[in-house]
Amino acid sequence: MYGENNEQKKISLAAFNISEFPVTNRQFQAFVDAGGYENEQWWGGRLPGKLSNHRRTENNRPVEIVTVDVAMAFCNWLSAQLNKDIRLPTE
Repeated sequence: MYGENNEQKKISLAAFNISEFPVTNRQFQAFVDAGGYENEQWWGGRLPGKLSNHRRTENNRPVEIVTVDVAMAFCNWLSAQLNKDIRLPTE
């Protein structure tokens, strides 16, 4: 069901895949180590003004506190590594 209160509707979606697990600090660090913050290709032609403030805790813990721009750059980088279209989930 989609919607709020009394305006809920059923919608149909095409099949899609979504990761069962969040991105880990170790996986995100691979992006950083590969020059992810220095490569305009991942950022849509514009580099970020500053590094992300994401919390780096244990390697296998989920990445925390990243901006949408950083998450999208990571997806662009991962897409190139896996030769698959990796995107953030949307509505």
